[in-house]
Amino acid sequence: MNMETMRHKLPLLAVGQAQKEYTHNEALTLIDNYLNISVRDVINDPTSLSPDADNDMWLIGTGPVGLWSGKANQIAIWSENGWRYLYPIEQMQLYNEAINCRMTYGDGQWISALPMLVPQNGDIIDLQARESIEAIWDALHLFGWSRR
Repeated sequence: MNMETMRHKLPLLAVGQAQKEYTHNEALTLIDNYLNISVRDVINDPTSLSPDADNDMWLIGTGPVGLWSGKANQIAIWSENGWRYLYPIEQMQLYNEAINCRMTYGDGQWISALPMLVPQNGDIIDLQARESIEAIWDALHLFGWSRR
């Protein structure tokens, strides 16, 4: 019998389980971490890290080593009890603080949203059109798109 949820692999309670609060609290902690994921950077080797606080998160790269071996593309969370891991699912999104950009998981990989370029120069400059484009880009930035 599978004792975790299918999508996010959250722990499930067993019938007659003793000390259910541990399993329940672990599930709540993982759910809390799945909400609005913000990672510090993409890293393959955890030995190079010195986590500042509980719940610091990193995106594990495609060539993990050491403790992270076999956990490519997962999200690693530092806690008082050591590392916890979140499993990516299709269309999951996160924010990467190091590159100031939103990333989406699809087809087995994390893809960065490409930065948008602000229009510059040109033979004919339409100020109203540029203002409209700027407003659209500002709105898209609220949803995680970065711009240069």
